[in-house]
Amino acid sequence: MTYKEEFIKFMVDSGVLTFGDFTLKSGRKAPYFINCGNYKTGEQLAKLGGFYADCIADNKIPVETLFGPAYKGIPLAVSAVIALATKYGIDVSYCFDRKEAKDHGEGGMFVGKKLADGEKVIIIDDVMTSGKALRESMSKLKSAADVNVTGMVITVDRMEKALDTDLSAVEQAYKDFGVKVYSIVNINDIIKAIQDGVVEGKEYLDKMLEALTDVESTKTIENPENLDQYGLEIPVCVITVEDGQSHTLSIGLETAVGGQRYFSNGDGNVYLVDGDIIEHFQYGLYDILKHQTLPEVAQLTGLTVALPGGGYEITREENSGLAYSDDYVWFMDGKALDNDLTQTLLDMVTNLNLSECVDYNATDLSRYGLDAPAVTATVLDGGKAAYTLEISASENGECYVRLSDSKMIYQRDAALSDTLRYTTYADLQPDDVILMDWDTVQSVAVTLDGEEYLLTRTTEEKTDGEGTVETVWKLDGQDVAFASVLNSLSDMTSNGYATGIAPEGEPEITFRFFRDRDSFSQVTLSFYAYNSTSCLVTLDGVSTVTVKRETAAELVSSVKNILK
Repeated sequence: MTYKEEFIKFMVDSGVLTFGDFTLKSGRKAPYFINCGNYKTGEQLAKLGGFYADCIADNKIPVETLFGPAYKGIPLAVSAVIALATKYGIDVSYCFDRKEAKDHGEGGMFVGKKLADGEKVIIIDDVMTSGKALRESMSKLKSAADVNVTGMVITVDRMEKALDTDLSAVEQAYKDFGVKVYSIVNINDIIKAIQDGVVEGKEYLDKMLEALTDVESTKTIENPENLDQYGLEIPVCVITVEDGQSHTLSIGLETAVGGQRYFSNGDGNVYLVDGDIIEHFQYGLYDILKHQTLPEVAQLTGLTVALPGGGYEITREENSGLAYSDDYVWFMDGKALDNDLTQTLLDMVTNLNLSECVDYNATDLSRYGLDAPAVTATVLDGGKAAYTLEISASENGECYVRLSDSKMIYQRDAALSDTLRYTTYADLQPDDVILMDWDTVQSVAVTLDGEEYLLTRTTEEKTDGEGTVETVWKLDGQDVAFASVLNSLSDMTSNGYATGIAPEGEPEITFRFFRDRDSFSQVTLSFYAYNSTSCLVTLDGVSTVTVKRETAAELVSSVKNILK
């Protein structure tokens, strides 16, 4: 990778090169923007200075002093002068100007090296659009001394026309001042880097080129004298196309009606084209960014949630014998969970949409609360970790998330963080009164009013000539309609959870189910009086849910009718 390609990637990674709808210093609009103010860290400035030094050394520009125009140019000149010394052994001075002359102390307009006649000076700046900054710098430098400005070094040459001329800003600078402008890269270098895959965005360049190829004119205004009325004096968007030659295309104002825009291809005419053309050139960095996707999970087998000072694990266990019903497949600490509630929780993590990226290259995780994540969630595929998400605490209705070890940060709704942080077994426990495969139950002992009744399950062949087998429940050898009771238990709904509530007194009714299974061969279901509106339900002595008092009363009544 060349230093130019490295620099382009560095600009994107640092959030300096962005795409969108920007008004430049010159007043022009552009679909891209280079903002060196986004270099914010010591590491970034050190690298940036190295690229300036590369450009100066590569072009063998004579230099004794680097000048950084206030304010953005100041750190750029400082980083470049350090890099020249450390990287190339070229020890030169630097200076910068004040916005206002100092009338006390040493006074004057400049800080740093005192300029002298004939001194070889390089101006260090971020970008050149119209050449205005160079004009201002030349005026200030010449007012201090008759210096020899040997060049101006910028990060990016936009290759746009200077104001009121057909020359580019770089060409005009040389014509006006005899100063050659050197750029680390130009816009063609950036486009080529995108096309070559050095940075993301090729698909959007293709769309741009396609839009230009397909543009059709509905009306031609031949050789108008005043381009300003069409918004083409200072265009909304300027596009430079290279095909061996350079072509400048300009998009102007939108028409009052009809949804069209004025368009110029440089031939002197103005054309009316479809107004939608502008949409292909208004991308932001995060529009063209290639977002991450979660790894595919072939067999979801669990979720591990690590929290400061604790956490929990949800595992999938089919036919495990961990619960009295094989319909339970999700467990927390060996306790069965509600399938639907658990799946909803898992979907929050496994179906997470990573699209709202807020930082492409995060170097300071503390900005997002991810230096010490509030949640670390690991998705298990076949018992092994498929991927890990680090999630911040929620704030202002949002939270931040990243795939472990990634530099890309995404913003999500606070519910993601809060749900994972505060979920307990009580939130996921089943709300079933009882979930039972009645075919596994061979007999039931019912305790009611201090008496115990044993009901047994048999199968009998019906005399319909088709060999149909039906289940029959018997009490003391007599057929009873106990299946209806079991159906009532299956259909019974709870009206609340009762975890941690201790039953009082004797149960109003108890069922002991005897099963032909090694695990949970006996399951005990009891109903207790609780309050005026509810009864407490226990499974194997553990409180689970409450049911409406009238529901429990109907159950007791129906059992009594069967037992008579």
